[in-house]
Amino acid sequence: MLVHPDHSKPYILHIDASDVGVGEALWQLDAEGLPWLVACRSRKLNQAQRNYTVHEKEMFALVDALDNWRHYLLGAEIHIFTENSALRYLQNTARPSARQVRWLENLQLYSPLKITRIPGKTNTVADALSRNPSLKEEVIEIGKPSPLELALWVLTNCQ
Repeated sequence: MLVHPDHSKPYILHIDASDVGVGEALWQLDAEGLPWLVACRSRKLNQAQRNYTVHEKEMFALVDALDNWRHYLLGAEIHIFTENSALRYLQNTARPSARQVRWLENLQLYSPLKITRIPGKTNTVADALSRNPSLKEEVIEIGKPSPLELALWVLTNCQ
């Protein structure tokens, strides 16, 4: 069940990136300390984004989630959980690319970010969203009739 966000409480953000997409889940803890889902989403990577390194895909997932839920997260305490340990050292990157510099500048709006590495098997929601089968092009095409098959079906069933 989704809950309305409480702006007085910190947010918990789980992110993950796969070869085809990114998954993001935004949570808050209730009075008993149980996590409640505020929002979740998955996004398909375009061809250029699929060529990013693993570290860049994870960083893209973070930037994408923060941008998407900006109206909740600006000025809030944010705890980020990811399976990529390199994200904890964003500020200390020796030679960031131009893309990473732009992303780092964007992340400054949300400082300080508390990034924690967690094992992949415990990041189940974001992991499932990033590997959503509908993000794969070949899955979308399965079962789609060819124009000839569609025409034959119309001719035989619509008379």
